[in-house]
Amino acid sequence: MKRSPDTRQISLLPPDAAALLHLVRENLRLLEELATRYEVPRLDARPEGQQVRSPADLASYLAPELADLAQEQLRVVLLDTKNHILGTQLVYQGGINATAIRLADCFREAVARGAAAVIFAHNHPSGAPRGA
Repeated sequence: MKRSPDTRQISLLPPDAAALLHLVRENLRLLEELATRYEVPRLDARPEGQQVRSPADLASYLAPELADLAQEQLRVVLLDTKNHILGTQLVYQGGINATAIRLADCFREAVARGAAAVIFAHNHPSGAPRGA
């Protein structure tokens, strides 16, 4: 004979703590659903070690992060001797149409990580890559 599952749950927590725990779990479930629906599909896995052979390779690597930003960003992409990506570093984040940059900050991470080459990339929040 099959037993029906007992829908009653015994909790050792005080009633207020049990209600709070239920709310926390429900909020976590909703946050996971939002992240899955709006963030995860938009971001491709960006494995370190991807080789850059052309500007299109770099664009496909950075576009998921840079495409929808409201502020201009300058990033440095660190490469090894075979143009494999070692990492990406945010150098500066500016306003809607300008970024102030110190040259030392552009190369600090490359020197620290022993990068053989760097590529500087930035986005255009206005959507006009040629400028106004």
